[in-house]
Amino acid sequence: MSIVDPEKAALYERFVAAVGNLTYDNLHLFREFENETGFDQIKSEMEDIAVQVQNRTLPTPGKVGKQVVNITPILGEFGIAYTFASPVARYISPRPLRDNPKLRDKYKADIVNCQVVGFSCTSYTGFPVGRSVKYSVHSPYEVQQASDKFEYGFNGSNLIFYIASQIISDVEVYKLKLSQRHCFLQTEPSDDLPFSSFNICLMKCRRRLAIRLCGCAPFFYNSLGGNKKVCNAKGLACLSRHVKHLQTLYKEVGGVEKKESCRCIQPCEHIKYEVRTAQVAPAGFHVMITYGMKEFSTTRYIKRVLFGIEDLLVSYGGTAGFFLGCSLLSVFELVYFFTLRLVCVVFCHSRGSKGGDRQKRRLQREQWFQSLHPNLKEPFY
Repeated sequence: MSIVDPEKAALYERFVAAVGNLTYDNLHLFREFENETGFDQIKSEMEDIAVQVQNRTLPTPGKVGKQVVNITPILGEFGIAYTFASPVARYISPRPLRDNPKLRDKYKADIVNCQVVGFSCTSYTGFPVGRSVKYSVHSPYEVQQASDKFEYGFNGSNLIFYIASQIISDVEVYKLKLSQRHCFLQTEPSDDLPFSSFNICLMKCRRRLAIRLCGCAPFFYNSLGGNKKVCNAKGLACLSRHVKHLQTLYKEVGGVEKKESCRCIQPCEHIKYEVRTAQVAPAGFHVMITYGMKEFSTTRYIKRVLFGIEDLLVSYGGTAGFFLGCSLLSVFELVYFFTLRLVCVVFCHSRGSKGGDRQKRRLQREQWFQSLHPNLKEPFY
């Protein structure tokens, strides 16, 4: 026979629910457990609790057109979430996949094609009645982070249409070094990842900031690797007092907002999706999300090299011609006469002055000139 304290049972139930839905938006829930000694030692175990809680509400497989795709679990600043058609998702997996490479490869999600003109790409996600779902559509080479905007899907049929804005780069941009173009390529490795991601860079910046503010970071940064200082309930309660600073990465100092130095650069190519229309029709026992694009954007932003090395040479040549009255070729001639030409003259003069060679060559030149002009007594030079 066991006796369970109803108050303690309700407290543990609220703790499990808070851990299972941990994001920056609900960190304030952990202030209730801040002074409870029973939660001090629960740190890395929070990730296992969150996985077990989320496994109770697994989404059904998604569809892209008529093709069925697997749903991949991911762990980030939004807690445990699910995605598909994202090649980078396997690198931010929760612990069961992160510790088992074979299982992680099973959830490998490649990019799939879907012709959204004429019909919509659909994704079906099943949840109990009365639950809402946060979702977003983003580039397959990126992940969601704390400051990104989410949409809400409610019980029933959700129909959402997006419009995409695209940023691409000219071929000349790819020839530049990273320090020159100030944007990264998707194929460039970053730290311990085989690709580069602006959002993952921001996530790592927030983790460093959290450790600086409270001495620990939430468990959802475990997927990035190297998160040895995992917060317990007390640490999460401490972070709840700095939520705005962590989410925006700005802090007001003396009436002026100061930005954190994250040193994150933007990608050279990027696609951003914005909601154009959204409709909800209550029906059934699931949250069904149907998304697509009715029209394509007629605007495309292109990054070009406006001032290259050829433009620099032309600029220097024009400036020299205007102020000095000479061209760039004249500058090279001056350098030639005062360096290589000067060395040759000095070297030849020093060699010719030894053993009477100079006088001998002069006589040879005079004889050669006399043979050409026998009527002249002396050469004119």
